[in-house]
Amino acid sequence: MVKDSKLIKLHIGCGANHMKGWVNVDCLDMGQEVICNLNAEPWPFTDNSVGEIYANHVLEHIDINVFFSQIKRICAEGCIIRSNTPHCSHISAFCHLQHRNYFGLNSFDEGFLKEFEMQKILTPKKRELVWRKRFYPSIIDRIINKFPEFSERYLAHYLGGIEEMRFVLRVNK
Repeated sequence: MVKDSKLIKLHIGCGANHMKGWVNVDCLDMGQEVICNLNAEPWPFTDNSVGEIYANHVLEHIDINVFFSQIKRICAEGCIIRSNTPHCSHISAFCHLQHRNYFGLNSFDEGFLKEFEMQKILTPKKRELVWRKRFYPSIIDRIINKFPEFSERYLAHYLGGIEEMRFVLRVNK
């Protein structure tokens, strides 16, 4: 994370789960600091003002083009983005009618980022598969993360899907 005390930490799509020391953001009024439609531009933050973003099960709900556009604008150099999303092999990715994006291991690789002209802006730092959140970390999590491509392609079906994808991205300007 960027070590500038002037930079803010955003918790986007917070719902009722507010994080102390963070600017909590959601589209519904749940008592958070900022009410914002994350599908509309611009987000109510100044350019280069954000040092860290936490997005727990929100990227699957929002317009990814708006997200990338606003990341370019509001994030400072070195901003860290942590995101948890349903994995595309799990039924939870498809059973929610408001899900519009689906994520797997290659979701933030260079080819994906190039499509959105983000390959020079975002650098993937970590990706992790989570078999079942309630059992995390389990021996299965260790196995599927030791062989992630094999697990996503071949084991996910036999495991009843991989429940969650976790990404850490770094913003470069």
